[in-house]
Amino acid sequence: MDNAETMSTVFLKKILLKNPETDRKRYIYLHSEWHEKQLVKLFVKESSTTHYYEGKVDAKDFVEAAEELDISLDEYLDNLQKVLTTDIGLTGFEIELERENKILRVNRTGDVEIMYVEIQLREADKNYDMLDVALQTINNEKSKNEDQVVEKALTNVIGAVEEVLQEKEEWKQKMLSRFVLILNEKKNKIARIEKELEKAHKEKRRASSTQMLVQDKEQDMITDEQANSSDDDFNAPTQRLTPTMET
Repeated sequence: MDNAETMSTVFLKKILLKNPETDRKRYIYLHSEWHEKQLVKLFVKESSTTHYYEGKVDAKDFVEAAEELDISLDEYLDNLQKVLTTDIGLTGFEIELERENKILRVNRTGDVEIMYVEIQLREADKNYDMLDVALQTINNEKSKNEDQVVEKALTNVIGAVEEVLQEKEEWKQKMLSRFVLILNEKKNKIARIEKELEKAHKEKRRASSTQMLVQDKEQDMITDEQANSSDDDFNAPTQRLTPTMET
């Protein structure tokens, strides 16, 4: 996807990250723009998130790094461009992404690991979208090459677009599954509470019914006692009411 010498060259690549903590592979989508081998723009998106970061690019940082490594600036920038624009990554180099400090670091591997460059990142402008850049790049390639087939270039960009879309869809599905799980947990909790309330209500009604039965039984016993007392009085021997006459 190289442009004319007077214009910036745009690259969109999927690059493997260094990840010593786990065997699971992590990737970034990297959008870089170069002008005569000089890096002028850098945007990064980690595959597992939806956040975009913009790299702080300063030419003097590359000059100082080349001097520290004791190589020419041309050689330094040539290697850096290959690292940041090679699919998956370039042998002999590895890329780290520090989330907390928002730093993109390129290391040269070997017997001794050497830091090649460290680029400070910041949140990209809200209007930035890597998909827009990819689509615009495709349109630019088409307009510049109306009479020329650029299948390989277009295939690479379209592939990058499809992967970003897939990552977004997987992220949405992951968030949706998480939401459904939380919702189900809430529903189960509400169902348990309702069941416990219903159980407590039944026990309360049962206790109330038992109390009423006891009260009714006590009332029946009192009534029976009163009835028995009246029967005893009625069945007692009859006494003569008139005095006996003496003879």
